[in-house]
Parts: sequence; C-alpha cells; structure tokens
Amino acid sequence: VDLDDVIVREQGMEIGELFVGYAPYDMPEIAITVRIPFGYSSDYAAQTAKDVISYYYGLEPAEEIIDGMAATPEAGVTINEI
Repeated sequence: VDLDDVIVREQGMEIGELFVGYAPYDMPEIAITVRIPFGYSSDYAAQTAKDVISYYYGLEPAEEIIDGMAATPEAGVTINEI
C-alpha cells in the first residue's frame, strides 16, 4: 500500500489520471500513454490521446486540434472514437 496515495485520497485529492492505448485496433502501428497529474477524470487523458491520434493519422487538421485554449472534454469518450 502506498501511504502517500492513501493520505491524498483521504483528503479528497486525486493523484492523476491515465490513458494507455494503441492504434489502429486491428494492426497496431502506434502506442500512446497520457498521464495528467491531479486530473479529475481519465476522460481528459482519453480526449488528449484522441487528439494526438487524430493528428497523427491526419483525421483532423492541426488548427482544429491545437487552438491554444484549454477546453472541457466531450462527455464519455468511447473506444470507437479513438
């Protein structure tokens, strides 16, 4: 048991959120890991991974993904969107 983890969670703080994945599903070409320290939901990490994969495969232009502004992720990323 990680004592720091127990203390932080008892105080209502989150340690961080993590998303690990690969693409494409049927013949993996890339792997990705996104960790957001003190994140509130792994949905934020999944949205970030979705943007990176979309950019990598040219599914969305960089201008649409990188706008210099933080945004609240869309609710509920599904595996089909990544």
